[in-house]
Amino acid sequence: MVRALPVLLALAVAGCGGEPAERSAAPAAPTPSAEYPVAYAVARSDVRALARTQLPDALERAEVVAKSEWEPYVLLVLMEWLHEHRIDLDPPADLDAAASAMGDSWDASVVVIAAEHRRRYGRRLSRLRPDRAELRDFSNEFNADDSPEAGRAMADWLDIVKRATQLADDRRVVVIPISD
Repeated sequence: MVRALPVLLALAVAGCGGEPAERSAAPAAPTPSAEYPVAYAVARSDVRALARTQLPDALERAEVVAKSEWEPYVLLVLMEWLHEHRIDLDPPADLDAAASAMGDSWDASVVVIAAEHRRRYGRRLSRLRPDRAELRDFSNEFNADDSPEAGRAMADWLDIVKRATQLADDRRVVVIPISD
């Protein structure tokens, strides 16, 4: 759904939960602790039910398929970069309402990567090998910032998206909540 990306980006840039936009668009920085779970494989048939339970309980039994030290906000910036490379991670039509319901229930943006993404973008994603300087410059321009680590953060999240795309199949999807 093409209209979801501008909404996600508007939320990311404007900030959520009453925080100033400058804080939400802060440079990507590692969390004080080590890596933590950021992407979860769930049965496609269970996606609609996830919105009925709050985070973190909703994903408690889900398989962790990726961890990161970087804030999930970086994924929103990466999604814009991917969009410029003709790769869109909007949820498939049959999962759009469920993704929106999860986002509303969890007070977070939610990315759902499905088999449709693998079929449509898998090869193109696997061929993408941008250098960190390109990713850093894009992120810093997008955020009106000068973070030297932005390229590393974007590259790590690109790897997570590539892995998630390869893991998604007709029976399971990868869910990535992006909360404050």
